[in-house]
Amino acid sequence: MSSSSYVGALGAGHGHDFSDFYIFPASSAQSRLWFLCELEPESNAAYNVISAVRLLGTLDRLRLQQAVDVVVARHESLRTGVALVDGTPQQVVLPSALVALPTVDHTAADEETRRRAVTDIVREEASRPFTLHRPPLVRMVLLRLADDEHVLVVTMHHTVCDGWSTELFFRDLATSYAGLMAGGSGELKELPIQYADYVAWQNEQLSGDRLDTLLAHWRERLAGVPLLDLPTDLPRPPVRTLRGAQCTADLSADLTGRLGRVAQDRGATIFMLLLTAFKALLAAGSGQCDIAVGTPVAGREHPEAEELIGFFANTLVLRSRIAPDETFTEALDTVRATCLDAFSHQDVPFDRLVEELRPPRDLSRTPLFQAMFSLQNTPGITLDLPGLRLEPVETEHASAKFDLWLTCLPTGDGLRLQLEYNTDLFDAATADRLLRHYCGLLDHVADDPVRPLNRLLRGGDAAGAPAPQPLPDRTATTVATLLDAHVEHDPSAIAVVEPDSILTRRQLRTLAHRLAHRLRAAGAAPGTVVAVSVPRGTLDAVVAVYAVLASGAALAYVSPDDDRHVAWVLADAAPVVLLTTGTRGAQGGPDAQGAHMVPLPMTVTMGGDATGQEPDAPPLSVPRSGDTACVVYAFGRSARPTGVRIGHRAFAASLVEAARRTDLTSDDTVAVVADEDAHEDGLTPWRLLLPLTAGVRAVFPSADDKDDKDDKDDKDDKDDKDDKDDKDDKDDKGDTGVTDVTDATVLVASTGTWRRLADEGALDTGSRVVAIGEPLPATAAARPGLWRLHGSAEALASGAAYEDRGPLSGLGRAAGHLRRYILDPDLCPVPDGMVGDLYVSGPGLADGYHARPADTARRFLPDPYAPEPGARMHRTGDLCQYGSDGEVRFVGRAGGELRIRDRWIDPAEPEALLREHPLVRRAAVVAGEFGDDIRLVGWLEPDRSAAPPDEPVTDGELLRLLRQSLSEQLPAHLVPSVFGVLDALPLASDGTVDRQALRARKDEATFGLTDSTPPRDAIERRMVSLFLEVLPYPEIGVHANFFALGGHSLLAAKLLGRVRTEFGTAVPVREFFKRSTPAGLAEALRGAQETRRTGRGTAAADGAALNGMSDEEVTRLLQRHLR
Repeated sequence: MSSSSYVGALGAGHGHDFSDFYIFPASSAQSRLWFLCELEPESNAAYNVISAVRLLGTLDRLRLQQAVDVVVARHESLRTGVALVDGTPQQVVLPSALVALPTVDHTAADEETRRRAVTDIVREEASRPFTLHRPPLVRMVLLRLADDEHVLVVTMHHTVCDGWSTELFFRDLATSYAGLMAGGSGELKELPIQYADYVAWQNEQLSGDRLDTLLAHWRERLAGVPLLDLPTDLPRPPVRTLRGAQCTADLSADLTGRLGRVAQDRGATIFMLLLTAFKALLAAGSGQCDIAVGTPVAGREHPEAEELIGFFANTLVLRSRIAPDETFTEALDTVRATCLDAFSHQDVPFDRLVEELRPPRDLSRTPLFQAMFSLQNTPGITLDLPGLRLEPVETEHASAKFDLWLTCLPTGDGLRLQLEYNTDLFDAATADRLLRHYCGLLDHVADDPVRPLNRLLRGGDAAGAPAPQPLPDRTATTVATLLDAHVEHDPSAIAVVEPDSILTRRQLRTLAHRLAHRLRAAGAAPGTVVAVSVPRGTLDAVVAVYAVLASGAALAYVSPDDDRHVAWVLADAAPVVLLTTGTRGAQGGPDAQGAHMVPLPMTVTMGGDATGQEPDAPPLSVPRSGDTACVVYAFGRSARPTGVRIGHRAFAASLVEAARRTDLTSDDTVAVVADEDAHEDGLTPWRLLLPLTAGVRAVFPSADDKDDKDDKDDKDDKDDKDDKDDKDDKDDKGDTGVTDVTDATVLVASTGTWRRLADEGALDTGSRVVAIGEPLPATAAARPGLWRLHGSAEALASGAAYEDRGPLSGLGRAAGHLRRYILDPDLCPVPDGMVGDLYVSGPGLADGYHARPADTARRFLPDPYAPEPGARMHRTGDLCQYGSDGEVRFVGRAGGELRIRDRWIDPAEPEALLREHPLVRRAAVVAGEFGDDIRLVGWLEPDRSAAPPDEPVTDGELLRLLRQSLSEQLPAHLVPSVFGVLDALPLASDGTVDRQALRARKDEATFGLTDSTPPRDAIERRMVSLFLEVLPYPEIGVHANFFALGGHSLLAAKLLGRVRTEFGTAVPVREFFKRSTPAGLAEALRGAQETRRTGRGTAAADGAALNGMSDEEVTRLLQRHLR
């Protein structure tokens, strides 16, 4: 042994002298755990390992204390702490130590008090942290409940022990106690090696070619490993917490035996079978097929390590694909191969693996896997003490190191299942349901292991079939019928208000009918399409939509803001008329492609034939309910979307139901807020007509009203005469009392517009909000009075309307005109909590896709659960589940769509355009995580042979050409913001591009990441130079993010060390993680210099501690300092 001394341990307010300690290198696992506990002291107790045994009979407490002394003397780890010595985490070992055995007497208490005392002391010990640099890191409490009943509670910190060590401790304790009771010394045989010897051996083994080979193996196996995205009951905190709880269940000896035989028949172990079932449950609960689960392994490869107490345990990542339509035995074979492969490469410490692979940093999740599985295969606490009978006491540690951790414990011939779950993610009902599903799955596996997984999970072919649901008949024939009814009821009521225009119901109908006659004269009729391209959120748009529906033609609305959108609708819908503004009609715009252009006045003003004083236009024949009312094009996900045909009956039914569910009344005034984003205009006609078909006044605020409210306030300075004139004008038109968004009682907008208004503070008016379109993200703030109408064009408002009750409220109840099912690939209902495809059925369903019968047949299927014959259902593409509260929850989208900044997009279009370029051989578009941002990443494999030999094209020039080409053909959100160029894209076994592997190589996607902003002063210039010294880039700007550019913990340590050397001031690690750019680091340095004389931080120790820090450590550091 050797000794050293060091003064100034990290986090200490005074020096610590380790001259009386033996100093040895800490293992990588100890270093990682020490760093987590030092930088986040509140996590310390989460790593307590606690166990308790009940001692029944005559106990000699003196002999028990002597036995404890013997065990502590035998095992160096029980005299070990971990501290920062000479700038590196080291083991600090006492030559000898006394672990006291205090006794707490409860003999005078009643039985209930004694029982509660045991629970309380276990909870107290589990929650009390250790001071890691002050060994021993073990403590004990002996509870005396009666003369012949004691409970021994032993707590050790994970830095010096693991599960195996606990068994060894009690075994040695029993052996020594027995020897003492027999009159001997109780001494135990000296161990041939100690934990420090094992660490030296491990470091020697994990070096050179062997380490390189192991790391290469895991790089391949875990390339692009996805996060487990289980739906949660509560919003996932931005920073992971450790609060947890447990639920339990038991497997009978009979079931355990049958499962063992199933495993044996496939050449597998019971561990592999139980793990396969757990993976199948996670796959069904998340809708994912690529499932990674962690499992602890003993890590005692050294032949003499089995007798040692210490932190040997390692964690393996077991990744395999679980397909819902494969049989359980097929899945078991896959998992068996995964386990055998992983166990044969288990020597790499987990923290070293994380540092090497550098998965995307996510403060809310653990790296590489989020669910743990373990089968307790150690013998358990079986002590044989003279005169004593021993019983284990169950201890529940109220912490959760992962989202979920399922532990299987042998109990005789059966198994006890313990599911530990994070209580900030899941409620108790969900955890109980998961465990219940797991037990049910195992039961079905034992009966029929060759059945497909999805059938095993639901327990049979017909289980859970929904009862037929007759729907109430609330539908109107057509939208025109609804509007005409309101006109007949009160023709003089105000229908539409603009800042400069007011129309009554009768005036609105007059304008719409006269325009409808013009459309008829131009060729519009049932069975034809009229394209409408007028500014959305205006009175013009209302008149145009009303007129087209009254004409009997199908409406195809497209915003005039994007000529590419207009051109696509004209080409795909083949309208007979393009209804546009006078400006567009005069200036041309996109080629009308044969459609007759009918100009509409830019602004509809009061006067002339709009006053209602002239007779109405001749009445038009009412369209039939089976005719197509509109063809909807949703440009948000695609630049060339498929048109959705919606019949008059479905259109009217959806509007009636939405008005009913959102409680619209005649007392309301609805502001229809125009979308600034042209990609949100798919449901524009629906938003325009919602208030009008409900008989509610509609207000269309102008941009000036919304953005320049101060101008409105300035009008208060006008003289009394102007005020009187304004009042007289209002009296002539009818007093609306409404001029802008702040005066409305209800706001109707798309979800994208709702988010924008909320960010701008424009919703602080007390008005109710109806958000229509995509589901709001989990991060959206809850707001009283928010009604969400989630639905696609195929099933308008299919998600139902309901008042918001928080960010993770589900999709609500089904709208009254629709049924909803969550089905598996066999079109059978999935169990509660499992993920399946959302189908909708009922009269609110669209007719199909415009001019695409094959797509219609694929997505609109016969409804096997409807009571009426001929009913159809639509596969929405939404992945959903039933929550523990019975609500439908949105999980994600099927079919490869990517979510970029709260918008679902289809990457197929930009990918296809990239592949079409003559200088590109292969291309793929995926989502990539860069710091806190998610971006669309384009990956290219250039075809360099296609370039002229005398004019080679550089990668930068190629990307410039591609960006220009894509920008001309696609909206901005579909153009990748980051590109990567590889000599060859990785391919999967089937010859297609391996997208998971590309996601893992995001650090090589550098084009577009490097900011080009030049330094603004000398400090920023030097910071840029220091960045370039540790990062492989020729140049960067002052806003380039260190971690987005491939920086990691070791490089961060080097960078901060060089900053300290260069400037003589240490920048706190937490400040660098908050501002990890040259400009941010320069700012942090200035702050550190200002507070240098009075600062009490631990930046110097932090910087030294970063050496060798894994991404898990970085995550925990960020968790602490970003709260």
